[in-house]
Amino acid sequence: SSSFETGAMADGPPSVAVAPTNPDEPAAGSPAEGEEKVKKLNLFGFELKAKQSTAKKALGISLACFGILNVLGLPFVLPRLRRFSGAPYMPLDPALNDMLFKRVLSRAKMEFPEPRMVDLGSGDGRVVVQAALQGYHATGVEINPYLVFLSRRKAAAAGAHNARFVWGNIWTYDLSATDVVYFFGRPGGGVMSRFRSRVESPGSRVAYAVSSHFDVPGWERALLQNSNGIRLYDVRKMSQQ
Repeated sequence: SSSFETGAMADGPPSVAVAPTNPDEPAAGSPAEGEEKVKKLNLFGFELKAKQSTAKKALGISLACFGILNVLGLPFVLPRLRRFSGAPYMPLDPALNDMLFKRVLSRAKMEFPEPRMVDLGSGDGRVVVQAALQGYHATGVEINPYLVFLSRRKAAAAGAHNARFVWGNIWTYDLSATDVVYFFGRPGGGVMSRFRSRVESPGSRVAYAVSSHFDVPGWERALLQNSNGIRLYDVRKMSQQ
């Protein structure tokens, strides 16, 4: 019995073979040579995996798209800023556009054989094009360069040679050579009061003003006609005592 125990202790604990390590061999779990690292991204609780180069490309494309959307969308936001404050782009209904010239502005056409008309915030140019086809010398002022480009294309296609479009601020445009001014404003923000002040400013020669859908405060006695929300004002009555 004692000899057995002595022999077991002499043999010692069992030996374990250890393989030699290769310093050039990647550690377990690490990418092999030439293999791209995989990036993990936790997005709203979802784990996304992508190669590093793919992730960089996706980020670059996202930033580029964000920049393009901002550039394209800025002209549509400008009318809401105080300096350019006007109305958002809202095309006039075609039926109302026809009525504007057949019924509302017939008085102005009789007084001025070739009226000079300005549309402040001309949008896609439909009012200006129609005015030019009716014998007006019509100008559209628009802050959105894309709509100015579209308007010029429409005028050329319609043969409206007396139509022109200006990329600019409606509140600084010169009205000294204008007989009729058209404006599609909006309630609130003092926009309609600002339109009144602009038309009544020194140097303005506007005889008739048309407001689509909204009253001009303080011009009650100058109102000549209201047809389906299209209001015609004789601005000269405001200067009469």
